[in-house]
Amino acid sequence: MRPALALTILLALSGAALAQQPPDPGPA
Repeated sequence: MRPALALTILLALSGAALAQQPPDPGPA
């Protein structure tokens, strides 16, 4: 697999995972 394609897939997966998570309250 091409490095650029792998990077694009990783970015898409990480972005989707972040979008599914509830927003963090952040540091108190």
